[in-house]
Amino acid sequence: MLADDGASGGRAVTEFRLFYFDTASASFQPLDTYIPPTHPYGNNTSSQNLLDVTRTLASPVTAKKFRAEFVQYAGPPYGGVRVVELDAISPQAVPPASSTTWMGGTGF
Repeated sequence: MLADDGASGGRAVTEFRLFYFDTASASFQPLDTYIPPTHPYGNNTSSQNLLDVTRTLASPVTAKKFRAEFVQYAGPPYGGVRVVELDAISPQAVPPASSTTWMGGTGF
């Protein structure tokens, strides 16, 4: 969730980029980019200064390191973007049917 300072757009984001660290290349690789449609954000939630964004990646990524980059909309006197919350949520993994083990017998 992102927040801005209202009509000025101070602390707003013009672009958000997410990267993951690829151990094979020993470098961060792009994973997703988001560009908000308006500045200031407008009434996207119960508060006019919040932007609640949900992104779904094209494919799952497993990594130990991630990097988020935020490009600020307004310059001075605003001292950086306002990020309220950033979550990564994985869908619950379901084992394939072939991995199911049948347990029979007494005592189970």
